[in-house]
Amino acid sequence: MIEIWFVIAIFVFVYLQKHLYSKYIFKNVHIDRKFKEYAVFAGECVTYEFSIKNNKILPITYIKSEEKLFENIEFENIFSIMPFENVKRKYTIQSVKRGYYELSQGVKLTSSDLFGSEEYTSTINSHGKLTVYPKIIDIKNKIASLNTLQGDSVVKRWIIDDPMMISGIRDYTNTDSLKRINWKATAKTQELKVNTYEYTCDKKIMLIYNLDIHEYLITDEDIKNIESGIELAASICVDLINEGIPVGFTTNALCKGNEEYTFVEPSASQNQISQILTQCAKISEYKKYPLNDILERVKQSGNVMYEILIVTNKVSEGMLNNILQFDNLQFSIISVGKEEIEYIPNNVKLFWYRGEDE
Repeated sequence: MIEIWFVIAIFVFVYLQKHLYSKYIFKNVHIDRKFKEYAVFAGECVTYEFSIKNNKILPITYIKSEEKLFENIEFENIFSIMPFENVKRKYTIQSVKRGYYELSQGVKLTSSDLFGSEEYTSTINSHGKLTVYPKIIDIKNKIASLNTLQGDSVVKRWIIDDPMMISGIRDYTNTDSLKRINWKATAKTQELKVNTYEYTCDKKIMLIYNLDIHEYLITDEDIKNIESGIELAASICVDLINEGIPVGFTTNALCKGNEEYTFVEPSASQNQISQILTQCAKISEYKKYPLNDILERVKQSGNVMYEILIVTNKVSEGMLNNILQFDNLQFSIISVGKEEIEYIPNNVKLFWYRGEDE
């Protein structure tokens, strides 16, 4: 008789635990995932943190989590979580590509009851964001003029005729050039210090990143030029702002997370660097507006002091013909592509980017 009651008790227990787990297995299970760094530069490592908490008295003897972070990075983990236990995992992701990443896809959870007789699945959303800035490159002697027979540095061309005045000293950042270091202040404080400059002219730069691609076909060469162009645009902005020149930014490309036009007013503050780098990180491979729309918007801003610089992944005759409509404005255009151009409008200074390997 004792044996019969024992068997009955086992069946009752199995049934009850199966009912409890089917109803409450994922109740009060919380997931938190985040990147330790808010923003990094392309090619740098980033730390990803994942935690799962069982905030109830019912233990979870087996639970598998599946998640996709980026296009080619997926994680799968198996946990055993006791009541009110929080399990954490950390991962180092190598060489993250430029981009703006939102962990919008939920984490798929798979679990079972105590005896593994039933399997249950659920998806729990937990959002995280990561901004990967484009790599900052040394643009010195990398930009050559197509209007003249000799090469020229665009950045030097803009600032050489205007006196620069040192206005102060601040801490060194990884976007600063070594030539800006104030060695006397560095020796005194034992920390790297750089000079800050006051630009004595009212000139402001509006940098436009132009995405020029075929409507139906994007080649590997296009993608390479797009990335090179974004790196170039970001590097020019950082260089000019570090020299005290106000720089603004806009683009005709679709930027992830931006519903309307991307438009950053010119400024020479250090915070401006992070704003522009963030927008550069968000640039996608999809064109949202014609270049004419962007130029019209810049023109309607009413600021006649803008020097307009266009960085483009390639330059075409059609693009230059459209710029002719804005003959009252002066343009400097830097192309990453190496197209043959027969005619350059009088209001255009055309340059090409040699590239880091050239």
